[in-house]
Amino acid sequence: SIQNVSDYVVLERTYFFRLFKEQTNLSPKEYLTNVRIEQAKKLLKETNQPLSNISISVGYPNYLSFFNIFIKKVGVSPSEYRERLLKKQQKYKSRQHKSTFK
Repeated sequence: SIQNVSDYVVLERTYFFRLFKEQTNLSPKEYLTNVRIEQAKKLLKETNQPLSNISISVGYPNYLSFFNIFIKKVGVSPSEYRERLLKKQQKYKSRQHKSTFK
């Protein structure tokens, strides 16, 4: 929580919030959400972990919350994001394979 972080850095909560926002142009919550979603995108690209595991590993124990936030930030569901990545990878591999045999 913001309170935990502000306690850790020994700053009053609202002062910490203001400083953070001035430096990043994001609230601490927005920043953390962005970090979590970027990590989820990386895991979706690089692993075959189930979506529920990815949700938990990036800090969303409630899959529905993760699902809704992912759609809001990325524009597609986590499963659609993974499917699109796989299609791009398959097209790339197909092109690589074809150019090897020319």
